[in-house]
Amino acid sequence: MLTVATIEESISIIEEKFKDIELGIEEIDIVNAYGKVIAEDIISDENVPSFNRSTVDGYAVRSRDTFGASEGVPSLFSVAGEVKMGEPAEMNVGYGEAVYVPTGGMVPSNADSVVMIEYVEAVALNEIMVVRPLAPLENMVIVGEDVKIGEIIFPKGHVVKPQDMGILAALGIVKLKVFREIRIGIISTGDEIVEPDADVRFGQIRNINSYALVGNCRKDGCTPKLYGIIKDDFSLLQKALKMASEENDIVLISGGSSVGTKDVTCDAINSLGEPGVLVHGLQIKPGKPTIIANVDNKAMFGLPGHPMAALIIYNVVVKELIYKLRKQTIKKFGIEAYFSQNYSSDHGREEYVMVGLQKKEDKYIAKPVYSKSALIVPMVRADGYVKIEANKEGILENEKVEIFLF
Repeated sequence: MLTVATIEESISIIEEKFKDIELGIEEIDIVNAYGKVIAEDIISDENVPSFNRSTVDGYAVRSRDTFGASEGVPSLFSVAGEVKMGEPAEMNVGYGEAVYVPTGGMVPSNADSVVMIEYVEAVALNEIMVVRPLAPLENMVIVGEDVKIGEIIFPKGHVVKPQDMGILAALGIVKLKVFREIRIGIISTGDEIVEPDADVRFGQIRNINSYALVGNCRKDGCTPKLYGIIKDDFSLLQKALKMASEENDIVLISGGSSVGTKDVTCDAINSLGEPGVLVHGLQIKPGKPTIIANVDNKAMFGLPGHPMAALIIYNVVVKELIYKLRKQTIKKFGIEAYFSQNYSSDHGREEYVMVGLQKKEDKYIAKPVYSKSALIVPMVRADGYVKIEANKEGILENEKVEIFLF
């Protein structure tokens, strides 16, 4: 067991010690696909579009027949027919011929461009003139331009977005295999913790973290389950941990991770199975008293009781395992911003600073939300956080930083 680990060491431990955990796979209808994680590569077995398609209302022509056309010297065409919407184009387009095609309609064979009706003038029945030249493939989409047969549309581990459901429908895919949702049990510990609807006495604190963690789990496509508040008692915590580990893939324990006389979390975890506690303490601020454990291939994380610290550890550490189980590569896209002031940090450990963002002219300004990790309201006012590396001693005013949004 590492008594104090860096974030990099903890992530390496997660990758190694939880490599054998496998999520089940289920088949679902695409109507229920939003937010699900694809369990196998989605490969197209057809072209999209499957026919040459017009992107405008106009006339399909051979582009070479329009070369040199202008308002002063237009090109003349005879109208050879019309393509109805949703019907195949069964005619060919020959020299000096044009066929009317609506937006989205099929472009006839031999035609390689579509002239918009704005550049067409009728001169007689079934005869038009075109007043500008067209380039090949202008105003049309060709077979397979969007998707080609054999193309990997979505790789394994891709999270389905609303627009993805549209392309699946376009390909005729109505069912797909996805990883089942990760089940996460949430336990709150501490003699001082009471439920939100309780009458609070001096010295007591309402259960904040459990509900904030539920929201984070759902945001990340997981299924959370609350196991209530457990007092600082070995047998009670052991029983709750056993139940939660049997019913879930990951167990989050809020509080009970600090080193103290009433800390029974490590002992309770170690009593349940091997290898037990892997890490107790991270070189990070806030969130130093963090536990990472593996009990019979079930993951357990002891999170700090302070709300801000618990939120940071969830985002920085727990998410690593969530993404790993779903075969995803973590994509942390930050927003570029400029720090509003000088900020000092302790050299030797990473620090995560919550910030609020303001738009000033054409750039974002990140202002630190000063707070002790036990406070709640600053966490609500923060838009995200900035990471200060362990080898730095802070951030300078106007320094460009990367902000990760909550």
